[in-house]
Amino acid sequence: MESRPIILFVDDDPMLLASTRRRFASLADDWELHFAESGQMALEISDRVMPTAVVTDMRMPDMDGAVLLTEIQRRVPDSIRIILSGQTNGEELAQAHVVAHTILRKPCETETICNLLRQCFSMRQRLANPTIRKLIASNASIPASPTAISEILVLLRAPEMSIDHLTMVIRSDLGLYAYIIKLINSSHYGMRSRIHDIDQAIMLLGVSALRAIFCGLKLANSLSPKIEEHLCADVFDGGMRLAHRVLRLANHHGKSKLFADDCYIAALFQDFGQLVFAACFGNEYTQLLARAKASGESLSKLEQVAYQCTHAVAGAYLLTLWSFSPQIVECICQHEDTVDAISREPRTVEEFVRHASQNEVRSQ
Repeated sequence: MESRPIILFVDDDPMLLASTRRRFASLADDWELHFAESGQMALEISDRVMPTAVVTDMRMPDMDGAVLLTEIQRRVPDSIRIILSGQTNGEELAQAHVVAHTILRKPCETETICNLLRQCFSMRQRLANPTIRKLIASNASIPASPTAISEILVLLRAPEMSIDHLTMVIRSDLGLYAYIIKLINSSHYGMRSRIHDIDQAIMLLGVSALRAIFCGLKLANSLSPKIEEHLCADVFDGGMRLAHRVLRLANHHGKSKLFADDCYIAALFQDFGQLVFAACFGNEYTQLLARAKASGESLSKLEQVAYQCTHAVAGAYLLTLWSFSPQIVECICQHEDTVDAISREPRTVEEFVRHASQNEVRSQ
């Protein structure tokens, strides 16, 4: 087990940095805290202490937050990387998404930062294998390439999002446009009449679901060179099928839109940790999957023995880094032994919603 977490805060404004030091002083017994007034100072501290997490301002002279985190990622690849952004333009946001796991609006409440860090540290402890942690931290950042998916991820995670801008970006990429129209008209959604309008499709899918879908697509694309193609398709398609069934069941039980969206996202990412394991361990993990399928043994138990954690925990850590809600993360962790990844029996969907309902009650 790791020692207490090491957090490095970076801000070029001495008054704001002093305020941060005061705000987090009460946590000094639980966390080892360091503070830097520049990117260069942050790198010097980083080389000395190897931080578990770095929380940095975006706009700084000489070395901005994105450049700093790029170097931090190279030196401490399994670090948790968070940017605090004030009046940041679209281009700067795109640069930040290359290396940051989460971008928080500045000024940001101390409680918000603390809660996110606590969730990340808790899931990190459960993800005992350092090889898996390093791979996830390297691929959980959202690349800002000139593709439509990357632009959409920037929009979806921006503090103030324009639906019109989102629609415009999707319209600019015919392949993505066709994918969303195909998705909304698939049997999973059970539309009575075919949807042709992209604005209507976006409204029906919802922003939360879109964000999860695009994060999943981006992760699958980044890992696909390291794993077998059919596994990517199986995990993504299987997650999509389960997500839609869970969504229908949540709606059937009269659950709120927020609750239904949480169920959808958790179900979608239920097995995404399998992609991480396959990228880490290659044929060894493929054989483990085949063994579980052939013998009926519990996949999670086989994973725990082989890697000291399960693929569900790996998927939950991904969503934690992306600042999805604790209810979604816990739903994935609790659900790992109840979902049969092979048969997807209907009873597992009922079980899924039951777990989600328990989490909803505990969070109130």
